[in-house]
Amino acid sequence: MKNKIQLIPAPMYPAPKVVVHHNQKEDFTLYKNAGFIVRWYALAIDLMLFAPFCLLVRLPFETTIEYLGAFGHDAKYLGLSLLLLVVPYLIYFILPTTFFGRTLGKKVVGLRVVRVNCNEHLEFNQVILRETLGKLLSTALLLFGFIMVCFNARKRGLHDYIGDTVVVMYRER
Repeated sequence: MKNKIQLIPAPMYPAPKVVVHHNQKEDFTLYKNAGFIVRWYALAIDLMLFAPFCLLVRLPFETTIEYLGAFGHDAKYLGLSLLLLVVPYLIYFILPTTFFGRTLGKKVVGLRVVRVNCNEHLEFNQVILRETLGKLLSTALLLFGFIMVCFNARKRGLHDYIGDTVVVMYRER
């Protein structure tokens, strides 16, 4: 004789109402400003990830670049070389900073770039100024633009002043 298993239907309870998202913006004034050392770690991680990414983007075009350089097409050679540097920079540094406020290195270390008035949303032109002109000037001034982070209260570098941003210690909850 076989045992019969009888299935009893579960009582129908209403699903709990859980609020997943809220409309209130996060207050970034509560977070501590990121210092020089932790920002340097994030930059080191970003550069370790960016170099292979840049190489992978450039690799399929290597024979074309060699051909253009060997046969005297200097303008095309420089244009393609510049394009193959700008596109990965745009993909790795500018777009993630615009949409998420951080690159992979900043995410690993726990940093986030926000507006100086601590609004969450960064504008594309603001990030372009910060990541290109600001960092280029910071580097051209013998890295003084980066070292400025050590000497002011809000821990802002020259590129932060140019982009009207501040970097905060940010861990997702």
